[in-house]
Amino acid sequence: MRDINRIDTLLNELGETWKKCPDMRFGQLVSNLVPKDGLSDEAWIRCLWNWEEDNWMEAIKDFGDKI
Repeated sequence: MRDINRIDTLLNELGETWKKCPDMRFGQLVSNLVPKDGLSDEAWIRCLWNWEEDNWMEAIKDFGDKI
């Protein structure tokens, strides 16, 4: 079973990052976290589906550092 604490950790980090850009809608925020890097729409959506929490944490921190 996965560590249940990962949920709060991820959501807290996401919340802190979102507060830096509060006018952004949730969908905008999430779509800005995953780099498109020339991926087709289908491949990009697979990234959203397949990413593990550590991938999301890294993306959230990177995005937060840029804003």
